[in-house]
Formats: sequence, C-alpha cells, structure tokens
Amino acid sequence: MSWIIRNQLNQRPCLIYCLFCILLVSCSNPNTNAPSQNSTHVAGYLMVHTDDALTDLDKCIVCHRNDFQGTGPETDCTVCHDTAPSFDMHAIPYTAADLHGTAAKHDLLICFGCHGTSPNSFDGGVVSDTELFNKPAGNCSTTTCHPAAGAHPTNWQGSNDISGDYLSSHRTSSRQDSSCAICHDYTLGRTAPNSQAPSCFSTGFTNADGSTTTCHPDGGGTAPHDLPYTDPQSHGADARADLAACQVCHGMEGTILFNGGTASVSCSSTLCHPAAGAHPTRWQGSNDNTVSYRSSHRHSNNRSTSCAICHDYVSGRTAPNPNSPSCYTRNFTNADGVTSECHD
Repeated sequence: MSWIIRNQLNQRPCLIYCLFCILLVSCSNPNTNAPSQNSTHVAGYLMVHTDDALTDLDKCIVCHRNDFQGTGPETDCTVCHDTAPSFDMHAIPYTAADLHGTAAKHDLLICFGCHGTSPNSFDGGVVSDTELFNKPAGNCSTTTCHPAAGAHPTNWQGSNDISGDYLSSHRTSSRQDSSCAICHDYTLGRTAPNSQAPSCFSTGFTNADGSTTTCHPDGGGTAPHDLPYTDPQSHGADARADLAACQVCHGMEGTILFNGGTASVSCSSTLCHPAAGAHPTRWQGSNDNTVSYRSSHRHSNNRSTSCAICHDYVSGRTAPNPNSPSCYTRNFTNADGVTSECHD
C-alpha cells in the first residue's frame, strides 16, 4: 500500500499539494473549548467573579498570570484590587475623609479603576454602573462629595485645605505621575488631559469657593509656605497638622527620613531637630515650652500619618524606626536627660 502511494506521488506531484491542504485544514480547526477572543466571560461577570475566584483561583491564572497583573488593563486585577492575591479593597462605608482621602492621595489611579470612566471622569465607574454594581454612592463627583473638583476637595490647592484635623492637601499627595496626571499638566509643558483642570504652573488659581492661592509659575520651585520658615511658631503648627506633608519636600516618603528632599532643607540638621529628627527634643511631656510656643506632641493631629512615620502609635504595632521611643512604655528620657511619663 505504501509503495502504491509513493508511486502515485512520484507520478502525480499535484497530489502532494492536495494532501498538504487536507492536512492543513484538519489541523486548523479551532478548539471548541477555547474561549473566543474578547469574550472570555459572559456579560456582567464582574458581579459574580468573586465566587469563582474563591472556588478555584488557579483557573484565573491562565489569563491573569501568576501575579494577577495580566497583559494589560483588561486582564490586570490590580486595576481594581489594591493588592493581589489577597485582593484587599477597603472597608464599607468609606466616606470619612481621613480614611479614603489618605488612600486616594497615595495613588488616585487605584480609585479610578473602580470609580472612574475613561479618560478622566470620576462618575462612579463600574461601582455606579446600573448593569454592574449599581451603587450611586460610588460617584466621587456627586454633590455630597467632590462636585467642583471631581476627585478631591475643592479646598485642595493651598493653605485653606484643612477639614477638621485632616489636611486634605495636594501637597501631601504622592505619585503625581499616576494621580495628578489623570487630569492636570503635572509637568511643565504638558497638555492637561482635562481642559477644565487648572494648570499647576499658572500664577494663581481661584477655586469654586472663591479662594485664591498662588501656584507654581516658575516650574514647581515655589515653596507652599512663606520663606524663611524657621520660626517654630510658623512651621510648627503646619507640621503638627500633618508631618507627612513636610516629608514630601523635606524628606523621603515611605521612609523615616527628614534629612532633606526636593527642598534640600533638612529637618534633622544640628540647627533644627538633630535628636528627634522631625520635631523638638522637648516634645513628649510637660517640658515642651519654647518661649510662648507650645511644641507638644499632645497638640499634633493625624497620628496615622504623622506619628506613624516613626512610632508605634497604636498598641502592638512595630515602630518603623526602631530608635523611636514606644508610646506605650512607662516613661521616656529624651536627649536632654529629661524623663516624662508615657502611655503604658
């Protein structure tokens, strides 16, 4: 039989081409079990994907990869989830400014993944979509949230941005490349994606409340406070309001350092706070008077962003700075040799 076939092939070259075509077609039939392109999941699958993920997370890896960041926005789980694979989101309700505000300032793009619509609308996104989660409260731009600015407080750009004891300021935001960049010209010469967003490099800006504040006309080198600013009664009050705001320019975010950053002025210099790094040595007890100015930690705000940079500000927390005294010891003796009681 094989001899006959070889003989026929030798005599009929065109038969080779015919057999090749048959073989090609037979091997090109699509796998009927494979998902079709752009339709791996049924419509509205976002509503029920949690159950499937909890049942067999390994199946998700096929398309979303081991790190669950996929190959693009369509398959990147971290567009919506802050972390993977624990997939932590946030508590509900999440309307308190000192809760969601801190997270939003860290990276507004994370919020945009669920609460926004391309290119730069914070209209609720998939959270408010009537065919998906249908939760109107997910709209960041609603009249009860940020109707003027869309995704952040109206009083945001200057020194008029304190809400209660929470400093809702753009000066304490990080990752301008992903947060501010959604709407603004965050680098000099860049065209703002949102034409309604004020320029960071204008001389000044008047917000919806009628408050006018200077901006960065020289390209960003303008300090957000008066110069010089060495008087404790001036910079001390701002530092107590939110020490993390100082670290943006005078240290390195995400560390315990206040040794100078983009401002090049170190808080930890011998002329400033060499012993405590970012606040007076006489800070912890009743010995904290500097002339008529009371430089006390008891008058500081935002422990979650200020004290948390170095200390164990909640019981059981490991202090980021191992040299920082524990808030929960019986007492502490500072660099001046003065001992005060703590919160044992």
